[in-house]
Amino acid sequence: LLYCSMFPPGYPVRRESLVRMWTAEGFVSQEEVAEGFFDLLVSRNMLEPLIVYDEKNTYNVHPLMQRFLVCKAKEDNFVACRQYDGPNGSWHAKQIRRLFLHFFDCCPDEDLSHIRSLVVYGKPKMDGVPLDKFVNLRVLEIIICDGGQSFDNHLVDDICGLMRLKYLGHTG
Repeated sequence: LLYCSMFPPGYPVRRESLVRMWTAEGFVSQEEVAEGFFDLLVSRNMLEPLIVYDEKNTYNVHPLMQRFLVCKAKEDNFVACRQYDGPNGSWHAKQIRRLFLHFFDCCPDEDLSHIRSLVVYGKPKMDGVPLDKFVNLRVLEIIICDGGQSFDNHLVDDICGLMRLKYLGHTG
């Protein structure tokens, strides 16, 4: 459930994507087991079914639960969330394995080789997130918003260099 804190508030979470992310991250060894955990979260109303453009298997985290999850994930060093708030943002990058960036241009300058999951929300930029620094990245979810364009060749080349990548998701 803490993994859901990596998505922006109100973001529709697709069942298949979350199950594959859990499997790629190594939380479970088989997708069937992950689907069982997902169904358990739905049955306990932690994830609410959501209809988006007649698409099935889309869910949403209740806003109050989302705020709790973000606080709990930060407290447990499960995920670090970074929004563009200037250079004053705090990082505990040596302790985290999962990173949520609100924009492509607010990546820390520290060693990022230990990050396993990265969710980026915003417009892709050629000089933005240095994907070559994420050498152990297993999960990459890119959410393009605000009328952003698709990937450019530089970003595609960087993605192709991620040798341990098991899941690549793109929305937008």
